[in-house]
Amino acid sequence: MRRHVLLLAFLALLALGACRAPEAGAVSTPLLVASNFRHPPFSSRGPGGRPVGIEVEILDVAARELGREVEWIELPFGELLAAVSEGDVDVAAATIGITPEREQSVAFSLPYFETTIVALARIGDGEPKTLDALSGRRVGTDRGTTAVGAAAARVPDAERVLERPGASTWAELLSTGAVDAVVLDRSHAEKFMDDAGTRFHVIAEPLKVERFAVAVHPGADALRAALDAAIAGRD
Repeated sequence: MRRHVLLLAFLALLALGACRAPEAGAVSTPLLVASNFRHPPFSSRGPGGRPVGIEVEILDVAARELGREVEWIELPFGELLAAVSEGDVDVAAATIGITPEREQSVAFSLPYFETTIVALARIGDGEPKTLDALSGRRVGTDRGTTAVGAAAARVPDAERVLERPGASTWAELLSTGAVDAVVLDRSHAEKFMDDAGTRFHVIAEPLKVERFAVAVHPGADALRAALDAAIAGRD
């Protein structure tokens, strides 16, 4: 009988321990962060495929403040905000510009970088040198980016091209004359030209001023506060 009582007491202690909340320092769920890793120096792949860049550093600081580890996943740019709003990931970080439309589905951290959206055109006689000269011309922009709205607002009479045929790059399409300009963020222009192996003309007048921020779910207040603190600490 005594052994039976001791066994019941032991089982009760095990059940009590199983129901207790995790102690401080226990392993927490990872912070799931999505990027397309195509935007150095903000977020890209370094040696061995390791995520590197300004956004990566911000996320590392915020995660340490929250006591969580960062787990990065790769998604196409057009899927990033939906993944955050639907709760599939905690954060999206890929030089995402703040817009009123995007703020309807996600919340943004403090901006960590301000830039402009510009148009690149070929160099030479007869090529567009001003935004007004893009009227009636073919202008390439990546679907789902803020460049689309900026081009529509600033050069409404241009023919917008939102899809690249096959495996073509915008640089190839611009070089061959398939498009007359490509609209993109100014901070990406130099890498765009380096990757193309040729120089293009940056039209001096910007289409829009843009501020980059990190996107989180609207209810993630603690995460947003940790990100804001990490960004403010960079100043």
